[in-house]
Amino acid sequence: MAQELLYPVVDGKKQCGSCREWLDLGEFTKYRDKYCSSRCKKCANKYGKEYRDKPENKEKRRAYQKKYMADSLNRENKNLYIRQYKKRASVRAKNYKSNRLWLKNEKQKAVDYKSGKCSVCGYNKCLSALEFHHTNPEEKDGYNSHWTFERNKSELDKCVLLCANCHREKHEEMDKYEQT
Repeated sequence: MAQELLYPVVDGKKQCGSCREWLDLGEFTKYRDKYCSSRCKKCANKYGKEYRDKPENKEKRRAYQKKYMADSLNRENKNLYIRQYKKRASVRAKNYKSNRLWLKNEKQKAVDYKSGKCSVCGYNKCLSALEFHHTNPEEKDGYNSHWTFERNKSELDKCVLLCANCHREKHEEMDKYEQT
């Protein structure tokens, strides 16, 4: 005799085991191409987070990872898997896009911090055309585009915001001054 389902599907809907709401089947995680989980995705995520956040479960996970990674063969296999995963074109493309977006957001914060426009001509149309010019080259520690805005803030205080054309002209003036 077949076991009766605790939460059967009725008219394309199913009752969540946690929140008891009747939801469409799309709201449940499918596995083995035919069964649905007993909790809706929202409740399953909440349950998982609560489970992972319990101190005893965190400690268990740490102990397992420490024991597992202590074996050099396990560590090497994991590193090999990660290296192969990162070589996939889809992963590289995704990482490239997310890195570019992060850099653009950090630069936007820095540009907004320095008034948002060229301090000479007032240009503000293209973020890529705005650059930071150190007023005193001896004080320059180096602006690192891969650092966060907060980490670069002290360096930005030593700079003025210029568009690419004004920046080139400024350096041309400095070169002429140094030659004489």
